[in-house]
Amino acid sequence: VSKFVDYTGSTGFANEGTKLTIMSYNIANYNNDTETYISNEKLCNIKKMLSKFKPDFIGVQEDREYIDSSNTKSSHTKLFAPVCPYKIGSGGVTIYSKINGSNSDVLEFSNGRALRLSYFTIDTKTLLVISTHPVYNYNNTGGTSNESVVARYVEYEELFDWINGRTTLNRVGTETAVSVATWDWCIICGDMNSVTDTDKSNLTTLASADNFTMGNGGWLSWIITNR
Repeated sequence: VSKFVDYTGSTGFANEGTKLTIMSYNIANYNNDTETYISNEKLCNIKKMLSKFKPDFIGVQEDREYIDSSNTKSSHTKLFAPVCPYKIGSGGVTIYSKINGSNSDVLEFSNGRALRLSYFTIDTKTLLVISTHPVYNYNNTGGTSNESVVARYVEYEELFDWINGRTTLNRVGTETAVSVATWDWCIICGDMNSVTDTDKSNLTTLASADNFTMGNGGWLSWIITNR
């Protein structure tokens, strides 16, 4: 989900020369049958995809520090560093980028789920990048249950309210309220767990209301990209 503002102040994609390639990826979905480590074949496929699209930013969810049983291959070193050398955060929700960011922080929604954020400066403009992972199975009732749909909507709504300065979120660990800083462009990456039509409608409606452009790579793929 992205919102770019051009130099005239009108909403739309950034001017030519400042367009960015963004990816969002739940790395755990590519684990092998042990549900702990990535198979060599899938590791190779991920590397090929990164090499093909050469993203400027990657928002990652369920990122693990190590991707092999010997605990010697880090996801950063073996997957992302050749393309995006800067890593913001560790584990859970992570951001990788081609440029170094600042003000990395982890905030939490009212139901305890987290978002990671960082700010970057591009062409004198401030870019806010977020990686997040709304709840799938709320209180073990199932991803498509009414409770789960309601829980996801709470996170969707709090996410856009925070980004647009309508509310604060607490910093993980200190529980201090954090307001959004000024930004010119904003990118939201996430495994949004939009598993029902209601989820998708809720997310699309909230994003559209704040002039965000939706991008979706599809199930287990990076086939569709926004540039």
